[in-house]
Amino acid sequence: MQARLGIQAAILIPGCFKTCSRSSAHLGAMLYPNFAEVNRPPVQAWDDPCTRHMFRPGRCLCCGFPGRQAMPYRIAATLAAVLGTSLGAQAAPQYRVEMLPGLDGGASFNAVGINNRGDVAGYSENSAGSRSFIYNKDGFSFLPQSGNSSVPVAINNRGQVLYNANTASGQTQPFLYGPKGALNINPDPGNWGMGRALSSSGQAVGNIGDKNFYYDGKISRYVDFDLEGARAAFATGVNRNGVIVGRAMVSGEATQGFIYRNGRASFLDGLSDAYAVNDNGQILSVDGGGYLLRNSDGSKSYLGFSAAGSNALNQRGWVVGNTVVDGALHAFVYRDGQSTDLNRLIAGPDASRWTLVSAADINERGQIVGTGLFDGQRVSFVASPVPVPEPGTWALMLCGVGVIGAALRRRNSIVAGR
Repeated sequence: MQARLGIQAAILIPGCFKTCSRSSAHLGAMLYPNFAEVNRPPVQAWDDPCTRHMFRPGRCLCCGFPGRQAMPYRIAATLAAVLGTSLGAQAAPQYRVEMLPGLDGGASFNAVGINNRGDVAGYSENSAGSRSFIYNKDGFSFLPQSGNSSVPVAINNRGQVLYNANTASGQTQPFLYGPKGALNINPDPGNWGMGRALSSSGQAVGNIGDKNFYYDGKISRYVDFDLEGARAAFATGVNRNGVIVGRAMVSGEATQGFIYRNGRASFLDGLSDAYAVNDNGQILSVDGGGYLLRNSDGSKSYLGFSAAGSNALNQRGWVVGNTVVDGALHAFVYRDGQSTDLNRLIAGPDASRWTLVSAADINERGQIVGTGLFDGQRVSFVASPVPVPEPGTWALMLCGVGVIGAALRRRNSIVAGR
């Protein structure tokens, strides 16, 4: 760590322009007068522009830079150490939480999914029924339906929405909404059906009674998983490669997760369910130890909270859900190997007025939609990561400090020469 930091700092901080392969020791001699006495490298030749490097207390013989004039550089190096450590920690970001608006007539806003453009799929509900919509900066766009009830399942980055809606006859049918309108993707529209999951490129899976269907982007067809010993199987997730995951009923009330790829289905050993699969092959699942993320290499990362929706896993391996904290449900997020109560990450003056109860979806930008309480009233929310300076910005800041240090050193040299 010290050697790596020394190299970074020597690159960022002007003063020694003959940086060598021992730049950590070089930096030490540059900043601390007694450094060379306790950490003196042997006199040695190296294959670089400076063929011999020798250090003595307070001065680097490579460039002659004296330690007693190094105070500005000490500041820069300290900043490099602190910022380098904080950037490397990959801590969970803070979030700005916004309340999603209500609808006319007192209908509630129920958020289900969000894509990378910030389009939110949701539904309004009152005593007359429910309606699915897309909400964005342009307002509400309601999806076609002929019956009195519809609920969205997912929205992808193409703006496609999978939703289930009642027809005029009262049957529930799966629809895929896109640029050409709404398409019934039930391979047998004479029977009721339900869409369960939507991929990033428009494939979908669902059930028709005790059968499963797969929509490949053009046509729908029945798919038989043919799992030995399974009484029934239900598809719950699909990715852009046509990989399907789901739950199989094996004996009594026991279930087991399965995966279907390249025309063959197999059980996921040790997993009692599988809820979602992303384009990288990561699977949101559960076993006796709790809810987990199964990586493509078979390793497991336990989440520490419940996450059972097809939207709860994104393409970056981030997961959202909820669990009980001090007797109340709290929304949680898992990202970069760390699970955190979303309520602990709220930024802004209204943070104390929020209790984020559940999280339904997370996009690749880290935006999260879900349900919460604002001043005790149930509302839907969108939580967006608070922007932080990019590593390049930190580097420019450090370089600026270094330039100031170089200017001070030059001034001191001029004063000393008078």
